[in-house]
Amino acid sequence: MTYWFLALVALLYAGRIIYGRRRLGVHGRGYFKSANPLTVVTRAAMIACVASTLSCNNPNYVLEACPMSSKPSNTATARQPSDLRVMTLNMWGIRFVSADIDARFDALADRLNADDSIDVVGLEEVWADAPRKRLLERVAKRFPHQVDFQADHGRSGLAILSRHPFTAEPRFIGYPRAGKWWKPWTGEWFGGKGVGAVQIDVGGDRLWFFVTHLHACYTPTQEECDADDEYLEYRSHQLETLRGQVNEIAGEQPALIVGDFNFTTRSPLFTALTTNGVYPADAYDPAWQRVQEPEAPARRIDYIWMRPGKTDSWMKVEDARIELNEPVQTNGKPVPLSDHCPVAATVRRKG
Repeated sequence: MTYWFLALVALLYAGRIIYGRRRLGVHGRGYFKSANPLTVVTRAAMIACVASTLSCNNPNYVLEACPMSSKPSNTATARQPSDLRVMTLNMWGIRFVSADIDARFDALADRLNADDSIDVVGLEEVWADAPRKRLLERVAKRFPHQVDFQADHGRSGLAILSRHPFTAEPRFIGYPRAGKWWKPWTGEWFGGKGVGAVQIDVGGDRLWFFVTHLHACYTPTQEECDADDEYLEYRSHQLETLRGQVNEIAGEQPALIVGDFNFTTRSPLFTALTTNGVYPADAYDPAWQRVQEPEAPARRIDYIWMRPGKTDSWMKVEDARIELNEPVQTNGKPVPLSDHCPVAATVRRKG
């Protein structure tokens, strides 16, 4: 990208700050619907900037970790009433940036409706309004309990779908350190990333379920990102916020946490999560347990975590694995469902 274009974006962005911040796309409004032309032009410039520079627009090293698969659902183990099959999926739903959004979101709706094994789904990067709303509407019979954090908060790109009822008001906490405002082309500062939480009743047992999406990497390889990229401190701070919120909300009860964490098992952040902590000092803060995925490549960044309770917890029934990831046929060619894998696992309440 040339310097003059960056200067133009910076100028328009500064004008927007001076005029006053406005929430983007709140309550289903179109992205360009605004009360003043300056905001419209600014948003258009930022979209062009993001489209030309976002690493997810060329997600080669992510796709390498998620080959298109046609494996059937892993439902060999006899289910019990307290079993819960959960899935996490980053849908790469960035309007004007991501390819084949409508076809991919519609394919996900078809697959979720056809698969009777999934109980709860945590979705990330479902920023595109129309495809997301259509997806939620189409699966509403299968997943009658839903939280659209993107619509409710105007940002975040998160949603939760559940077959089981919620027993408490959904919560959303935005990450205080969302990104570098002076680098608007990453989209991080505007994305409003955070953590969404719901309490679910599973056969009489109550469980807190969290979905999140941490700051992305903008390095040529995932290895460089894990080592120490310029945004490591942002992911680290977001992880502290996440762990603190899980401790505060779930207390001494068990919890499941899913999402796109943007680091692999080789990252120091992974080590931090799998170690008993003291955040805050007087909190119950146990190490998190990742549901293992034996066939996962080293570059996997999407996880399902179990946080044990003080007196009870959940246990893994089946290993995590890729599901529903068959190619999507659009315009006569196969394309991936997303640039991330849909990862699913079955857990069961102990005792």
